[in-house]
Amino acid sequence: MATMDDPTLLYLALFGAALPFSYDSRLDKRSSDAYWKYSKRRIMLEAIEEPSYSSLEALTILVLDISGMTHGPQVWGPMAVAIKHANHLRCVRGHVLRTSVSATDCEPPSDSESTYRERLFWAIYALDCYVTITTAQRSQLTDEHVQHFLSTRDSVWKEKTLAQVTAITVFRYQLDLCDLSRLVHRLYLEYTELEEYGDDALAWFAQFQGITARLDDWANQTLPASIGVAHSQPSSTREISSLTILHLFIHGLSIHLHGLVAYPALALMNSLAYESVRSESQTHCLLSIDAMTSILVQLTNQTTDKLGWPAAWCAWVAARYLIVEASYGAELKDHLYHVLSQFIDKMSSHWQVVGKYRKLLQRAILDLGSNNPPFHLEQGTSLLPAMSDFRIPPSDLEDRFRADPVLLAEAFSTTDGSPGLTMPAGGLAGGVESENLGAFPVAQDRLDETECVMAAPAYDQWFAMPLYGSSAYQPHLFMASSDSSSDTYNIG
Repeated sequence: MATMDDPTLLYLALFGAALPFSYDSRLDKRSSDAYWKYSKRRIMLEAIEEPSYSSLEALTILVLDISGMTHGPQVWGPMAVAIKHANHLRCVRGHVLRTSVSATDCEPPSDSESTYRERLFWAIYALDCYVTITTAQRSQLTDEHVQHFLSTRDSVWKEKTLAQVTAITVFRYQLDLCDLSRLVHRLYLEYTELEEYGDDALAWFAQFQGITARLDDWANQTLPASIGVAHSQPSSTREISSLTILHLFIHGLSIHLHGLVAYPALALMNSLAYESVRSESQTHCLLSIDAMTSILVQLTNQTTDKLGWPAAWCAWVAARYLIVEASYGAELKDHLYHVLSQFIDKMSSHWQVVGKYRKLLQRAILDLGSNNPPFHLEQGTSLLPAMSDFRIPPSDLEDRFRADPVLLAEAFSTTDGSPGLTMPAGGLAGGVESENLGAFPVAQDRLDETECVMAAPAYDQWFAMPLYGSSAYQPHLFMASSDSSSDTYNIG
């Protein structure tokens, strides 16, 4: 890129997405942040003003990049633009989304170009499912538009034979799981709108039973043995990583769905009539957590570094469930929580949003260990009541308990009146120390939620604001010690 006068949008998008994984010492925080912001704005502007296949391709990578930083509104806008343009990837009455801004012809794309466009649609579809499941928002991608591309799914993703398991083969099944995740999310949204003792609660429970049965049948019967957990055929790290994400997402969805009934927010489902149902869902959640931790303890350093943030979301859902279970009086299952928290800590070195999972868990554990009953703590001082309500998604938890840059600027302004912030003693969690993470290398917090440096006006500090928690550039301070460690984590 340094030799190019005007890098393409794809180069700019790949640069931003690769920053958290870069080990180049020449990329200091100041220059990488400034160029990341330039790249982001350039892609967004062209995607809005000059829509084309090329700009949509770059925008999709940008959405993936931002989704790894936040689940909040900052990613919903770019996602909505990508979905709007994705609907025009198909040829309608001779009209087709142009290949690039410089393209002058309006001819329908060739067969190879159509394959790329169809694959891009399904990539956006999967990304939308992963982002939407972390929110209480409805997907902008309607079933009508999905149906137009449904006939292309097998032709562009499914391999001719399952003799050799590849990442493409696994992604084809990930798309099937995304179909189920859309059903799970719709059921979750209906749950958030249920009224106490209403007839709609009974109708909702009937849907719940139907979707849980479909999810179980797909995982246990529809999924072929070659894509099973005991994968011996895949040889590359990419294929193993794809299989890992697939199976973690199966269990993450199961916990996400059954948690609504295991510890319901509605008084009706807390009645004696639903006691057996609650017990069954609690058992189902614990079985999924056991299966998830069994997968995590077998991961190597190399495999973990290749996993996307949805894998960490699954671990977060499981860890949250264990904390909620403990908040209702049960003993915290330390051996399971230890595995999940270590995995989240490891992945937080690459994905900023995973660092927010980590902070939320630390704060909830602090509340759980306090002497006060969790549901009698003041609403503004404790995270536990909000985390114990499964109707509140991670995006809302992230937004509710993040630092306000305006208030912090007033509280921690420098003595000479210039806008500068310093790190409060103890950080956001009031002095919570990092957990004993055993064999996992601990990712150090480079920029706390409450830190905001605005000393030099010429230096663009937008990305250092507390909304995101840290910059796109994340130096790997722990890698020197972890490289010499064993490839396999031994977690007890």
